[in-house]
Amino acid sequence: MSAIGRMTVLPGHEDEVLTLMRAVADATRQEDGCLAYQPHRAKDNPHAIVVYESWAGPDAMAAHHRSAHMDLFKKSASSLVEWPPQVELLAPEA
Repeated sequence: MSAIGRMTVLPGHEDEVLTLMRAVADATRQEDGCLAYQPHRAKDNPHAIVVYESWAGPDAMAAHHRSAHMDLFKKSASSLVEWPPQVELLAPEA
């Protein structure tokens, strides 16, 4: 199971959000079932952050969204980005 999350950072908070995202990424990569978790900054829009994530299954992804580091990120970033982030679930085709 994979997903792409998109966030728009409010002006002036780019570095703060990227610092939070690095901490989330480091903790998330240690979670059971995490196959990939990679934040990206859009080349043409410094306010856009895109996260690619891949999980062994839906239970692993659900556990991630209940984790302490995700709760902390939600509390810390909710006033720094347009909330809620957009999430697109992906299904493999090949």
